[in-house]
Amino acid sequence: MSGISWGGVAAGLCLVLALSHYATVAGAEWNQKGGPWENGYVQSFNGRLRDELLNRQLFLSLPEARYVLDEWREQYNHRRPHSGSNWRTPGGYAASLAGPPVGAPPLPPAQPPNRPQPILS
Repeated sequence: MSGISWGGVAAGLCLVLALSHYATVAGAEWNQKGGPWENGYVQSFNGRLRDELLNRQLFLSLPEARYVLDEWREQYNHRRPHSGSNWRTPGGYAASLAGPPVGAPPLPPAQPPNRPQPILS
């Protein structure tokens, strides 16, 4: 034995595989290259993921890592207040918007109902 804790290595490998699989399914590009200076938003997210989930959870299997990560993603994206929206949840922020979402196609003009005209004779 070389004194290496393979449990931590296996858990880290399970997490990398789960993240890679999730990114592939979601259609995102999974890139492990580069340094922290390339994208501050990604580094901020990585720090939150590490602090709020990875440092507090021990994954015993890949399915468990996928499940726990998906639950955390739902919490992070949908139920957690965000500072960019004045500490509202994404749903609360969306409900407060007056118009259609940015980039949405315009609504068609209102048409009067198509009612047949009575025949008067």
